Amino acid sequence: MPETLLRIEHVCKKFPGVQALDDVSLEVYKGEVHAIVGENGAGKSTLMHILSGVHGRDSGSIIFRGEDFHMAPDPRYSQQVGISTVYQELALAQNMNIMDNVFLWNMPRDVVGQVKQNKLKQQTADLLTELGVELDPATPVNKLSVSEKQLVEITKALSHNAAMIIMDEPNSALSPGETHFLFEIIRRLKNRGVTILFISHRIDEVFEISDRITVLRDGKLIGTINKEEASVDGVISMMVGRELKRILYTKEGAAEEGSAQKEEALSVHNLSLGKEFQDVSFTLHKGEIFGVFGLVGAGRTQLAEAIFGLRKPDSGEVLIDGKPVRFKDPSQAVRLGMGFVPEDRKNFGIFPNMAVEDNINMTSFDQVATGGWIHLRKASSQAQKLVKDLDVRLSSLAQRIGSLSGGNQQKAILARWLAVNPHILIMDEPTRGIDVGAKAQIYEIMHQMANRGIAILMISSEIEEIMAISDTIMVLRRGVVSTTIRNSQATTDSLMKQAA
Repeated sequence: MPETLLRIEHVCKKFPGVQALDDVSLEVYKGEVHAIVGENGAGKSTLMHILSGVHGRDSGSIIFRGEDFHMAPDPRYSQQVGISTVYQELALAQNMNIMDNVFLWNMPRDVVGQVKQNKLKQQTADLLTELGVELDPATPVNKLSVSEKQLVEITKALSHNAAMIIMDEPNSALSPGETHFLFEIIRRLKNRGVTILFISHRIDEVFEISDRITVLRDGKLIGTINKEEASVDGVISMMVGRELKRILYTKEGAAEEGSAQKEEALSVHNLSLGKEFQDVSFTLHKGEIFGVFGLVGAGRTQLAEAIFGLRKPDSGEVLIDGKPVRFKDPSQAVRLGMGFVPEDRKNFGIFPNMAVEDNINMTSFDQVATGGWIHLRKASSQAQKLVKDLDVRLSSLAQRIGSLSGGNQQKAILARWLAVNPHILIMDEPTRGIDVGAKAQIYEIMHQMANRGIAILMISSEIEEIMAISDTIMVLRRGVVSTTIRNSQATTDSLMKQAA
């Protein structure tokens, strides 16, 4: 019989207007990789925040290592008892080096309080070696890649002698190769007896790395199953409460080469920006979804930002409807009918402390105002219609957008652009950190937009997504276009070879 490390019994947690957790009970065994899955808003983050000491629970009991878990929220207490958390949004001090980050709150000191630099470096090196990571402890964190920063967070967790490490979407920004290495690290931790609570939206990866899978839906426990006894379709059905026949929406009637759909919306000619990308050229047609694929560091986001006016290219030309444009700032792009959905939703896509209604109407106040005065009823009516059309799930339009799930935040951002009816929409990683149900909805919305004639430039690091939703695919490799191909002629193998 496996040893129980964590026992959760009848835990409830309520926020204003939302029952985040409703009578949740589960067991987590010592030395297992236990996945927690569910749609956005299912209760995964709330459960994680209770265990990490960010939130307290309203009722129920938690037993960790045979002892009652502290009722009041206290992150330091969670660390002391052996629970560490690696958040999706990494919490490292960018201006400090690796070893200072790892032992930030537990520096080895001498009798007069001076930090023992040699001991600090050695202890950090030992932990890195233990994980099989080759990094100099004195390296500044701001010089590291995303995957290396992730490893520093894991090393920091080990420095606290963690018995359980909670990983929240740990590979959301990693390449396939980096994800493979992360999973090797997780397996090493498991072999040491460390328990991993793995929270992810990527069901295929959940099946690759986990031993057992717990499904939450609408704050309730749906069930816990052994991976060997589960199927991908079965887990997805448990998550969404229905059979989701098509996770990735394959466009029907996509514009084929030689069809009538040929009118150009956006042309890019020999666009270059330093070392980010060089001599990029492509044409995006009205009603087309043009996918841009590439690995981390390929220059995808930088290209999108240059087209939208967030970066100034060194050379090259951008044309809208056949006319050259040179944007000094994004507002000019918006006035010419271009929208932009950024990859970093939290920092650049939303105003987290503002109401959903205000976030949606941000780009369209001129449509609901006269003489500088906003018609509140008209603004509210516009936002309400878009919320209904896009199935944005919220308690009211006055709700802070930062309190919505990632999927609902993304749909609210799409609503913002639909309010101004753009001709061209750039979408950078449109489904990053979004559950399978919300993904299907986003794909359907994109399909509807394309059918209305909107030209969509979609950037994605998920090859299955690129293959499923794009009409045309362009692959960037280290800032250079390696191929541009119709979807019907592409395969996952051929695209990966072009990207590597």
